Amino acid sequence: MSRTHSEGLEPGAWKIIAVAILGPFMSQMDSTVVNVSLSFIKQELRSTIASAQWVVSGQVCRQFKSRRPVARICSEVKSKES
Repeated sequence: MSRTHSEGLEPGAWKIIAVAILGPFMSQMDSTVVNVSLSFIKQELRSTIASAQWVVSGQVCRQFKSRRPVARICSEVKSKES
């Protein structure tokens, strides 16, 4: 069943749009907080800057690991709309 432009979007579509917009923003915000707090992490854990950078490296790896499943889900949703 195809929808015309005047009918608008389904209510569930707005939730998907919100997640698609807020997800990358929150991921970037999380990464920014970790980068800004790097000196505090170093100081509180009494470690070298090289050791504290592992925190940032782990953060970056986690972000890239989550991108592939999100891309797959988006393409599945797009293919179902066709």
